[in-house]
Amino acid sequence: MTTVNKVKEPKPITGWTVLYWILGFFAVIFLANAIFIYLALGSFPGVEVDSAYKAGQHYDDDLAQARAQDELGWSVDVSFDRTSNGRGSLSIKTADKAGKPLSDLQGTAILKHPTTEIADKPIELTAAGNGELSGIAEDVAPGNWILELTLTDKTGNQFKSRNKLFVREQ
Repeated sequence: MTTVNKVKEPKPITGWTVLYWILGFFAVIFLANAIFIYLALGSFPGVEVDSAYKAGQHYDDDLAQARAQDELGWSVDVSFDRTSNGRGSLSIKTADKAGKPLSDLQGTAILKHPTTEIADKPIELTAAGNGELSGIAEDVAPGNWILELTLTDKTGNQFKSRNKLFVREQ
C-alpha cells in the first residue's frame, strides 16, 4: 500500500492580496514616522530664537560687539567638575592681553541643556581673587551642555562666550 502525501496547493496571489500587503506596509511606516516625529518635537522644539528676522536685524551689532571683544584680548580658561551627588563646580580664570589676571569682574553663567530649557541651570559667580571666579550648579546630569558666560569689568567692557561642555559621570 502506498501513501500519497497530498500537498496543499498555495493560495493564489490576487490583486486584493497585493493591495492589503502594500497598505499594511505603508501603515507601519506612517505609524513609526508619527511616533518619531512626536518624540522629536516633544524633546526638542528646534527653536533657538523666537524671531529669526528680529535676530537678523541685530547682526551688525553682534559683529561690532565681537570685534570689540577681540580687541580687548581677554583670555578665559573654564573648568567644570561634577561630583557624584550631581553638584557641579565651575572655575573661571581670566587674563588680559599681557597675561595679567583681571580684577573687579562681575559675571553670569548659565549651563544650558541642548534640548530643553527646563533643565537650564543658572550659576551665581563669585570673585575668588587673582582674576578667578567660581560658582556652583545643583543637579547637573552627565552629558552634553552649553555654557553661556558673560563677564563685565568696572569700565563696562564685556566678554561673552558660548561653549559646548561634556559633563562626565562620576
